[in-house]
Amino acid sequence: MFTITDPASWENTVEAISTTDPLLGGEQGHLNIGLIQIAKRTQYLKKQLEEGLIAGVKTDEIVDNLLSTEVKKALSANQGKVLKGLIDNINTLLLSDDVTLDTMQELVSYIKQNKGALSSLNIDSIFGLKEALDKKIETTDITAGTQAEATTAMN
Repeated sequence: MFTITDPASWENTVEAISTTDPLLGGEQGHLNIGLIQIAKRTQYLKKQLEEGLIAGVKTDEIVDNLLSTEVKKALSANQGKVLKGLIDNINTLLLSDDVTLDTMQELVSYIKQNKGALSSLNIDSIFGLKEALDKKIETTDITAGTQAEATTAMN
């Protein structure tokens, strides 16, 4: 048995054993050539990764807070979890019949805290609102017409 001590390098090919190759071991044996080439590639990639030369995010480029204004740095997975928790809390509150919002200050605080989610709302995104408004318009038109007719008849 021998130890692979070749320096790290990128091997453009990795040889495979063909059906006619003699099954020889050792440093130059067909059984080991492909393994040696893969070991060299592995060492090469490991060195590149350690030196930060492989495209990707270096650990010192990861931000683990939600207050950073760095535009070229990534948030950590931990902050992704924090954001998901905040979004889940908002969604839970939005889907519940929360009776704790009973004072004006609580409403103002809630709106300020959830301004982003609330600003994305529109008539079409709120279930049933468009239909309710359409019915209200129809009812108002009928009532206004009836009142106008009654006023004309009285004169």
